Amino acid sequence: NNNNFSNFGARKNELLVEYTQSQFFKKFTKFALVFIFSLLLVNFMFYNFYFNKVEGLQQTSLVNQHSKSKIIGLSKEIEKSEKIVYDILHSSSSKSSYYLNHIVNSIPSSIQLSQVDYQPLLKKIKSYEPILIDHNIILISGDSTDSEMFSFWIKELEILTWVEKIEIIDYSDLTNHISSFSIKITMKND
Repeated sequence: NNNNFSNFGARKNELLVEYTQSQFFKKFTKFALVFIFSLLLVNFMFYNFYFNKVEGLQQTSLVNQHSKSKIIGLSKEIEKSEKIVYDILHSSSSKSSYYLNHIVNSIPSSIQLSQVDYQPLLKKIKSYEPILIDHNIILISGDSTDSEMFSFWIKELEILTWVEKIEIIDYSDLTNHISSFSIKITMKND
């Protein structure tokens, strides 16, 4: 029988309770610190992973916005150019066909055309400047094998109702039988 009774029984029980509570507190504190540290580590890993993804998406978004603004700018430039070309073509498409049809139908067989410019450009096209054209002008270049037929053709063109004047810009002999020419036809204003 080991049931010993002493004055210290209550104190012994108090010390035993304090000891178990102290041990529980120490173990629980260690466990809580390890658990919190683990949670912080996992949180950091997830945060870092998603932070990198968000950073990549933000950079992609900035690149896309920059590309989008460039595309919008280019679209506006293309629309502007298309409108200019549309206006040029539609304002004079029937006229140009009419004029060029008369010129082509009147060409004698001894003349070969190498170039026909209807309303030629006044200077090179630049992206930041408007397109300038020489209104009411047709430039024609080619070769002729018969100077008399060339003169006759020029007279025929001068008779046309829509022709104001014709200037011979160049007429030079390439060989004994072939001459090159350039003429400028100024049309009457409508």
